[in-house]
Amino acid sequence: MTCSEITQIFKVSKKYQIDTLVEPMIWGYVTDLTNYFPDTIWNVYQVFQRVWVASAFKGATGSSEYATNISYHLRNQISWLKLIQKAPRSIDICGIAVTGWQRYDHFAVLCELMPSGTPSLALCLQTLVHGTINATIVNRTSTLLGFSEPIDIELSVEKPLAEAVPTFPGAKIYQGAMMLYVAHYWVYKFEYFNNFKGWLSDYNLKYNVSSFSVLQAGMLGYDRILGQLTASKEVMEVALTEVYDKYTVEEWMEQRIAPLFKRLEVVKEKVDSVVKRTVWPRRPFQMQGPEQS
Repeated sequence: MTCSEITQIFKVSKKYQIDTLVEPMIWGYVTDLTNYFPDTIWNVYQVFQRVWVASAFKGATGSSEYATNISYHLRNQISWLKLIQKAPRSIDICGIAVTGWQRYDHFAVLCELMPSGTPSLALCLQTLVHGTINATIVNRTSTLLGFSEPIDIELSVEKPLAEAVPTFPGAKIYQGAMMLYVAHYWVYKFEYFNNFKGWLSDYNLKYNVSSFSVLQAGMLGYDRILGQLTASKEVMEVALTEVYDKYTVEEWMEQRIAPLFKRLEVVKEKVDSVVKRTVWPRRPFQMQGPEQS
């Protein structure tokens, strides 16, 4: 924003006394606000008598996410604290609204549900209270929420989930979302497994030719991944029903669970269609012309 634009804001505000009627809220959900806002941000808002700021504890990493990246949101809180320290004393910053999107607008799909973001909310509030985050704060907050071990602030598919469900309200939804996050990762890895990229391409399917042994090796993880996904589905069906109405449950299951089963099934159907053959054509294959629409 240029100096002339800032001057104009001051003139309009004083003329119509907007500064006595409006308390603006400055939204910022990224992890580094210094590169997000212009250097003149506080100059713009000095015209108002009172100002609020807004951070996020969930919903800031994507409109279709369902598992909360706690580390990302903690960095957002810390970045706000640093930016607030740079504000001139003439600005009265009333407070910080810690927001959590559950749907970006009425046409969008659901993102993280409240129980999925509850551990993040607790840690974000502790970060704002103490001005930092450390192992002591994480351990104490984990105990208060009923975790059997410290909350993992990083989303990870490598670390096994604790079998004990935390005790905070809606914790089964949090646990189910974490289970699904791991299963989702393995569905993706399964789809793009090297055995399928090189032996189950559109070309292989077009000429119905591939290596039986390579495809069978690729399918070795199918039952395990299907089991993980099924377990996630069973947990979430029960957990969601305990908290949400049937419309939310149906929407969430249709958005998050059903597509993953479909993706697994598509790969299996492709493999099954190719491995049925016992006789393979000799190269070069008889080329087929482009399909006519």
